[in-house]
Amino acid sequence: HLYSKTTKVYVPLYIGDASTDEDAFRELRTGITIRVRKKKGSAAKYYFLNRGEVDVFLAWLLADAEKIGCVRMLE
Repeated sequence: HLYSKTTKVYVPLYIGDASTDEDAFRELRTGITIRVRKKKGSAAKYYFLNRGEVDVFLAWLLADAEKIGCVRMLE
């Protein structure tokens, strides 16, 4: 397991839009779980209104990560 081989702290991030993602939402109790479109009874902690918001979030996340040097573009 990755957790046992490093002292770094990792936070899992899971984004899903279907009922088949609910198992992952339930398992990742300590992670960040985001459902696309609000659904009553979902195990996700957060939700996006639509796929467009996912794209905006991921672009922001990558831009911020590039600024601080923790992610680099593959060439």
